[in-house]
Amino acid sequence: MLCCAVLLTLMVCPWNPCSAENIAAEPSEDTTDDNMIRVTADRLVTDTQSQNAEFIGNVHAIRGTMTIFCDSLKIFYTGEPAQGTQEQLGTESIQRIVADGNVNIHFDNQTATTLRAEWSTKEQTIVLSGPNSKIVSGKNSISGSKITLHQGDNRIQVEGGNEGRVEAQFYSNEQGMPLKP
Repeated sequence: MLCCAVLLTLMVCPWNPCSAENIAAEPSEDTTDDNMIRVTADRLVTDTQSQNAEFIGNVHAIRGTMTIFCDSLKIFYTGEPAQGTQEQLGTESIQRIVADGNVNIHFDNQTATTLRAEWSTKEQTIVLSGPNSKIVSGKNSISGSKITLHQGDNRIQVEGGNEGRVEAQFYSNEQGMPLKP
């Protein structure tokens, strides 16, 4: 029963806090639904004590129009899984998601590449970190060792580091900038 609750939770929107009212009676195969995430991987390890689930090996996740490829994807949640009826399942709330290793994210007309990406539902941020983290939109690009996308106010902060300085290339006839998180 607990495993079913965790799996149902993983199928619900990971970027916004989840609640039972967001869950359909039957999982949808429509991957354009922003309230559902579909994850495939070689392996899944869940830890109810630590309240996390980790997908390992050849991870492919889809949420709406966003697609993520990475080596591992770990989902951290809070709350007690409900017992009983279908309507009560999935009352956990996803707090953050961490993608590690060869992270490649496709969203809108943009592609992000990084070693690590971390989504925080509370702060409404996505942080790309690692040398040469980069977001490309058409010919335009930004790169640095840390890129923070602030979803709440559509801001992007790019930091350099020991690996190098911030670099940006903008073309005046290209569309797609500023980059949308």
